Amino acid sequence: MPQRTNAGIKTIHSQFLSRPIRFAGQKSSAANLIGLAGKGLNLISYLYSMALITATNTHGDYGLTLTDATGNTMMIDIPVDQGGTAKGMRPTQTVLAALIGCSSVDVVSILKKQKQQITSFKMEVDGNREEGKEPSLWENVQLTFILEGTVDAGKAWRAAELSVEKYCSVAATLRKSGTNIRFKVIVNNEEYQP
Repeated sequence: MPQRTNAGIKTIHSQFLSRPIRFAGQKSSAANLIGLAGKGLNLISYLYSMALITATNTHGDYGLTLTDATGNTMMIDIPVDQGGTAKGMRPTQTVLAALIGCSSVDVVSILKKQKQQITSFKMEVDGNREEGKEPSLWENVQLTFILEGTVDAGKAWRAAELSVEKYCSVAATLRKSGTNIRFKVIVNNEEYQP
């Protein structure tokens, strides 16, 4: 095993400190971030706070605008017949929206790595919740991946399978609560059957 020298460690340390990285949307370097940390910025707290979401009542009694740590917003409300204004997604719908978001990123990423040329990507989700129970959990969920382009249908199906069964954290969360998740893949207007 080669012996490490101080000169070698200093070179690696120097390369790390000058390497460009992104922080809070800005190009920076590790040295700059370490300098910010020395001025009181707790980097670990900042990185963990990226999950922070603030809910503010903005319409009616139940209507909320959610804002994440980077300023993205989403509206949540309940139907008019339940006392809301219906100016946003219902809270339980946001779980399905999160599933679509998580799984779509997986599928597109996998297919891009496989050099598939996607010209159009769309997803649909539908599901039903348990009847007569409080809380009423998602019982069955059906995802549909709809792709167009120069895409191998078998690869698209496998990417969807990997997402739903292995990579998507939202799918894993739903499965742990007992949700049955099924999916189908449509490529260039034809449903793929493995």
